[in-house]
Amino acid sequence: MKKNGYTAIDLLIVIVVFGAITFFTISKVSYALSDDKSEVYNLEVKYIEQQARAYGNTKIEEIKQKSTTVTVDHLINEHFLDPDDESNNIYDPRDKTETLNNKKVKLTYDEKNNEVKAKFQD
Repeated sequence: MKKNGYTAIDLLIVIVVFGAITFFTISKVSYALSDDKSEVYNLEVKYIEQQARAYGNTKIEEIKQKSTTVTVDHLINEHFLDPDDESNNIYDPRDKTETLNNKKVKLTYDEKNNEVKAKFQD
């Protein structure tokens, strides 16, 4: 006698296999998305440092005398950074509710290379 259809065990195996595939796919995708946010954050930090160096070059004589620290907010007010909104905020790309405005950038003068260095203070 020939049976048509699948047994409950056959269906259960298929459901378990699809569940495992879904679990691994979702975990890989969520890891990739979180890694992208870190990449965007690192690019934002590099851009802030670049703009802080540009600002530091306008104050090079002061920085030669003494290293200084500026905030991201100060760089926005001096028009070296463009804010993300009308409230003059720059948001952390990892968490759009946090701002980077109070973060500091240390400006130092490198005599050997005759240039201003900027280091983002996390």
